[in-house]
Amino acid sequence: MYKLHQDQLGKWQSMHTMNIIKFLYRHSLPAQSWLLLIPVLGFVTMLMPELFRESLFLHIESVKQGEYWRIISGHFVYVSWKHWIVNTTGVLLLLLFFYDSTQTGLWFAGFTVILLSISCGLLLFSESLRWYAGFSGVLIGLFAFSALLDISKNKIRCISILLILTVYVAYQIPSGELSSRTFLQVKSSTYAHIYGYITGIICAGLAVFFRMQQKLN
Repeated sequence: MYKLHQDQLGKWQSMHTMNIIKFLYRHSLPAQSWLLLIPVLGFVTMLMPELFRESLFLHIESVKQGEYWRIISGHFVYVSWKHWIVNTTGVLLLLLFFYDSTQTGLWFAGFTVILLSISCGLLLFSESLRWYAGFSGVLIGLFAFSALLDISKNKIRCISILLILTVYVAYQIPSGELSSRTFLQVKSSTYAHIYGYITGIICAGLAVFFRMQQKLN
């Protein structure tokens, strides 16, 4: 009788443990929650002296002179608290819209390619831009990338996001390389947004193509 009671208790504990694991899994942070590190990193850099932050900007001439860390660091620093708030809001919206995506590796690959493409595009083709800072270019690219990847799950939401991005980027093109953003009291790089948007579309297209090839094989 005592052994039977122990067996039942053991089964109950196992079931209880599994239920806890299932609950934590269902209510855990999305797979892309590593993106929250970006506003946290930006918050920390905003507390640093302005001279230190400027040493992290994607300064075109400085990169050409060998300060290659700026190629990456320039996307994680901001010129003002308003700038940080707007970019952080964008990251939170991205996680909100695509919280159910489980393609963490694919997201990180897209994130890396978009970031590097923007930096290389600005370095190679920028004419009047002296420096760049902020996550908006990468953010636009990630929105385009994610919307295309998830379009089969939620067509209305993803198509709406793609249309908004297209209109926003197209609206900036006539203003040239630099477009004025009165709210942020700073000029933003139109080219960074265009490079991010195009790279996000291309990365998503390649991902979908290779996914279809795998299914066919």
